[in-house]
Amino acid sequence: MDTGKKRSANEADVATRVDGAKRRESTGSGEDTKGRPKVAQAIPASAFKARAVPIHVTLTRTPSTVKDDNSASLAPVEDPGFLGAVALHPCTFTTGSYGWKGSKRLAINIVDPINDEKNTVQVMLTINATVMGSKQAGKEAEVEAEINSTTRHANDVEDGGAIGAAERVS
Repeated sequence: MDTGKKRSANEADVATRVDGAKRRESTGSGEDTKGRPKVAQAIPASAFKARAVPIHVTLTRTPSTVKDDNSASLAPVEDPGFLGAVALHPCTFTTGSYGWKGSKRLAINIVDPINDEKNTVQVMLTINATVMGSKQAGKEAEVEAEINSTTRHANDVEDGGAIGAAERVS
């Protein structure tokens, strides 16, 4: 019978973490706890920078001819709806994530359907394509680099730090 009183997790027989929050059970289905597909771990930033090449995006009014299996049929040689193209270059974002970014200024004609009056508007197209999971991969690389730097410094101090100081004094 419901008495209207809130029960603690212990009273409700719910597993909790040390901090008192409810423990989320693994779904074991290749999804995270919110039901989204798990993302494969991103490659290290150094590998991305060494291997990534620019990607190109075409902007058009013509609908895509992508099929259900994500394979596109060949685009026509002349696209009457072509508006512009932008190249996206590999980069590291200020957040620590990495991916591609690009921008381009475009002039797009807009036609009034009632009186066929044409107006041209200026548009700034900016695209950021972030590699999913790259922020965490970047943090892990930074931590690893810091550990390596600290280890090298400690080894230098043990192996030659005193000799180096003696050489500077002489």
